[in-house]
Amino acid sequence: MNKTLLALAACLFSLSASAGSPPPPFPVDLGEYLQSGNRAGSDKYWAFVSQVRKDFDNICGDTFCEGDIHNWQVLSTDCSIQVGTERVRECHIVMAGSEQELNPTTGSYRLTRKELLDCKMEMNMSLKDFLKIEGLETEYKNGKGETTTLYNGLVDCIP
Repeated sequence: MNKTLLALAACLFSLSASAGSPPPPFPVDLGEYLQSGNRAGSDKYWAFVSQVRKDFDNICGDTFCEGDIHNWQVLSTDCSIQVGTERVRECHIVMAGSEQELNPTTGSYRLTRKELLDCKMEMNMSLKDFLKIEGLETEYKNGKGETTTLYNGLVDCIP
């Protein structure tokens, strides 16, 4: 979502609030939401995004990267927040990996398999509670009231 759309959403929010009726909740990108208006938690969110990548790099060799695809990489971590309620709805950890084969005659590599995954994690929690999550292995209660981790979500997502 670009900054223009986020500004429009903020404008609609303020118009609705000034009219005396609560704004309808709508989702926006959490990172952009926190950065617009210098909201508290922006630094903590970007530290979380960075930590997800570091945590994955640290555990990949002993877990996910032992299969056919041994070079999984986290491409992005994005979360959405419901404006008006400040509830974090979900996060998506997008990952990619591939398998190559070396042709011993030519010395060239040939791509034999490629994977792109969008690992969706249902969050459904307050922004305050979400900002307590520090990485893949921090436990939290999901929208169903179950204790889980983002790591568990990746286990369910990566083949």
